[in-house]
Amino acid sequence: MDIIYRHFESKDFLPTFDFFKIYGVAYDFTSRMWKRQMLLDPNFDANWFIIAESEGKIVGLIYVIRRCVPIDVGGDLECDKAWINGFAVLPEYLSEVGSRLIDIAENLARNNGAKTLTATSYTPNYFTQGIDMVHFPDYAMLFENKGYKLEETSNSMKLNLMDYSYSEKAARLKKQLKEEKITFSTLSEDSIYALIEYMYEYSKPGWMCRLRKLLLGTDDLSRVHIAKAGDKVIGFNMYGDVDTDIKRFGPFGVNPEYTGKGIGRVLLEECLLDMKKAGHSYAWLSWASGERAPILYRSIGFNITGIYNTYVKKL
Repeated sequence: MDIIYRHFESKDFLPTFDFFKIYGVAYDFTSRMWKRQMLLDPNFDANWFIIAESEGKIVGLIYVIRRCVPIDVGGDLECDKAWINGFAVLPEYLSEVGSRLIDIAENLARNNGAKTLTATSYTPNYFTQGIDMVHFPDYAMLFENKGYKLEETSNSMKLNLMDYSYSEKAARLKKQLKEEKITFSTLSEDSIYALIEYMYEYSKPGWMCRLRKLLLGTDDLSRVHIAKAGDKVIGFNMYGDVDTDIKRFGPFGVNPEYTGKGIGRVLLEECLLDMKKAGHSYAWLSWASGERAPILYRSIGFNITGIYNTYVKKL
């Protein structure tokens, strides 16, 4: 049976969305996300979105991306990198078509100067932060067989806000921190620039991009929580990502000079309490990695909902 490989065209928007939400992701994926995170990404290039067809039907796809536009101020083009930001194949075609799609992706990246190709973790508009090890472990096996090396394992997590109550520990920490002149509040207009200064100094460009999108997309500043030492912002978090879901929590960070005081715990619980008061039934986050963050989330009641492996290959 002949397989045709071609690039994305305008007519493919809904067919590729329908295919990807079954064979590429395992959550409540919407066409709005497909539009905002794929089609409207300034780095999207239809020639780097390859579709495999058999008898006019999609049997696989791979969405490869590189930076032509930086994430935000402070970001660079990362010209030596490219990402596989979407991969989906019918199970019975995985060995043949999946392998061929990855070969095409590698050739695109290599021929345009990339030294590494990563699956997936393209920021800010990733659909998953790696290969879904719960629902698509065969994809991981294929990438490993193609020479990709494990770079990071991370979790998605979820908290039932109906069962959540602000903890005594957070209340005690908040009181202690107030004595040190460290205060907590939602964002106000007279604190926006102080937060921007913090973001440029202590956060990642992808986080600044997410914050900027939120503040441009809504006038509801209460979705952003900040910690301040005097007039200086020393930590923040937010919920309600405009590209995905209002119940999505993050990003979340604290100035390294102030870690170990419990500021992160208070910030997190202040935000969760406000989410519950706003009527949201749960909170979820897509990316918890390392040692400290997952422990904090679990101590508050978050449960792991997904396991993801990020793979990278030197070209």
